[in-house]
Amino acid sequence: MRSSGSKICNYFVIVIITGILFLSISAAASEEKADEKAGRPKIGLALSGGGARGPAHIAVIRLLEELRVPVDYIAGTSAGSIVGGLYAVGLSPDEIEEIMIGIDWADVFSDRRSRQDRSFRRKKDDRCDFFLAEFGIKGLDLIAPIAVIGGQKMQLAAKSPFLHTTTDQDFDDLKIPLRTIATDLLTGEEVISSRGSLIHAIRSSMSIPGVFTPVHMDGRYLVDGGIVNNLPVDVVKEMGAEIIIAVDLGIPLEKPDASSFHSLLEISDQTTSIMIKRTTDKAGDLADVYINMVMEGYSSFDFERAGEIVKAGAIEAEAFRGELSRFSVSEEEYEEFIKNHRHGEPVKRYISEIRVENHSHIRDEEVLRRISLIPGDEFDLDLLERDLEYIHEMNIFETIDYRLIDENGRIVLLIIGWEKAYSPNILNFGYNHLDDLEGTVDFGIIGRYTRLEMNRLGGEFRIDARIGISRMVKAEWYQPVEFSRSIFLAPWVEASTLAESYYTGDNRDGDYQIRSCGGGIDLGFQLGRFLEFRCGLERRTVNTVVWIGDIPVPEGKRAKAGLRANIEYDLLDELDFPMHGSSFRISFFSADERLGSDGEYEKISIDFAQFASCKRNTLFVTLSGGGDFNSKIPFDEEFLLGGPHSFSGLKPGQLRGDAFGVARLGFYRPFYGGGVLFDPSLYIGAYFEAGNIWQEQGNISVDDLIYAGTVFIGLRTFLAPVQIGYGRTDNGCDSFFLTIGRQFGSY
Repeated sequence: MRSSGSKICNYFVIVIITGILFLSISAAASEEKADEKAGRPKIGLALSGGGARGPAHIAVIRLLEELRVPVDYIAGTSAGSIVGGLYAVGLSPDEIEEIMIGIDWADVFSDRRSRQDRSFRRKKDDRCDFFLAEFGIKGLDLIAPIAVIGGQKMQLAAKSPFLHTTTDQDFDDLKIPLRTIATDLLTGEEVISSRGSLIHAIRSSMSIPGVFTPVHMDGRYLVDGGIVNNLPVDVVKEMGAEIIIAVDLGIPLEKPDASSFHSLLEISDQTTSIMIKRTTDKAGDLADVYINMVMEGYSSFDFERAGEIVKAGAIEAEAFRGELSRFSVSEEEYEEFIKNHRHGEPVKRYISEIRVENHSHIRDEEVLRRISLIPGDEFDLDLLERDLEYIHEMNIFETIDYRLIDENGRIVLLIIGWEKAYSPNILNFGYNHLDDLEGTVDFGIIGRYTRLEMNRLGGEFRIDARIGISRMVKAEWYQPVEFSRSIFLAPWVEASTLAESYYTGDNRDGDYQIRSCGGGIDLGFQLGRFLEFRCGLERRTVNTVVWIGDIPVPEGKRAKAGLRANIEYDLLDELDFPMHGSSFRISFFSADERLGSDGEYEKISIDFAQFASCKRNTLFVTLSGGGDFNSKIPFDEEFLLGGPHSFSGLKPGQLRGDAFGVARLGFYRPFYGGGVLFDPSLYIGAYFEAGNIWQEQGNISVDDLIYAGTVFIGLRTFLAPVQIGYGRTDNGCDSFFLTIGRQFGSY
């Protein structure tokens, strides 16, 4: 019996072992059949950083599709992360190219809203000759910004809704599994993103240190991944790629000598290239196909040339057609890949709740009040972008960001604000200069201190100062009186010294100063973003003093007091060299002895400007005029004409009187530059003027008009616009001039 039981046990053991072997063989056979069905090794695509050269990656992807080479994994750094990300979510090369070309890179490299969308108060700030860079005060320390640009618009620049995922997105679940590379600024570690908000993973990978502010994400402080791994071959290999195609857009180190550098951008390119070249070269050695794009003539900051870069990339990629064709698959198999790859309709998300993660002294309610989306609305990228720019315009936040959080099917829109290190104490500096190149010069260093958001209604206190031949210091408290901030009060005090010259004909007889000290209070309201009206009381003491020469200037003090009113309209797209839009201003003052004025008079001035462009040519017309209603204004308030942009052939302030009228018609066009960041733009232009100034308003006549013409070259720079030109009047007066500071579109 024991022997029989033993045989039965042995029989069952043999059956079990046989079954296991059969299942193993079947599984192996199934795997072998699956491999035969796949018919190819897994292919990974490693895309390097390269700044503006990034669109060249599109040319490689387009060639891969033409050759029927499927991509199973993608790893991208910096510019490679956005192109790789767009391909990973299912966009075709044509769709990616359309997005990359459609990005307004000049706007991305500016944290400001488009000028037409800014509040009127911020538009008025534009009229001051401040540099774009601002500073701040923290305690007793002067603090510089941590980057040239906050990068506020970067995450919303690519409009594809497929990139704007919730924070629980697994990048392996995309049409093609994806990894993005960033650098932890605090530890120096490589950060490989495999899940989360896709657009923010891409944004952190593209955060060029010193240019864009770092990205706060998952408790880290992230910057451009090119610092640690510009060509992520190792990353795509770890994802499972057996064949690796690496595309390197790094700029070669080919500068023969120091004289080859012509700009700050070229030096920046070279510095970045040196930093990443060693790791990139090593990574390229590990790839099965290493595509090194030389792309001579295109720098990392040529963002406005995206279309050209795609075409240049296509030419260089063509040299690798033979190597890449080794990985082609059949038409049937590639059709299946394309069918699975291309995206469908984007997922519609409806907001269930809006929260604020507020790292500032501003109340959460002030942030939420500026969000137009409400619970129940469909998530709208364009509307959110406008709302975030509206909040950022408060000038309190370094960046104002968002996340979409999926809480068991409920979509939470989280608004995240990071306050500037020096907020709310802002410092601005600038410089302006006017020179007729014949000895008449006026220049000034200007500065402003502003304390923002001092109360719930948005009160601001500011001090303006100018040091130079003419000097000024002014303090103003700007206090909105209701939550929409449309109605405001603005008490102010000012002390100034204005230097002017006195002419007899073409002869400069001497100089005098107008010293003034006083203050007032304005009541005003703003209509939308384009118009402001102010009216109020003004009282000051004015002292006219002869400075140089024996000139018939009435010296002495007088009291100036009265009512003033001011209407301003502004829809210009910019102030340096506007392309379109209009502006006007009407200023009125009525001196009243009952308010303490020495004498009664009235004064009005009107300025209008209209700009329109056709292709690259901008036409403009300006009209200016003023008068005293035959009330005889004081000497120190007479209108002046002459100098740059005011009959440029005449000396500054050469003509004076109680009434004037001038019409200008001109054009300009850019003929060099026009890129982003530090890239200057050069303009040429000319305008014609007709007008005059009269001693009395009753003497106004078209019979004694002066005619003049001006030609100029203008340079728009990161610091300030510069113009040099030549003007001539019909009676033979002529002069060259140089200006630094805003002239076109300014009053």
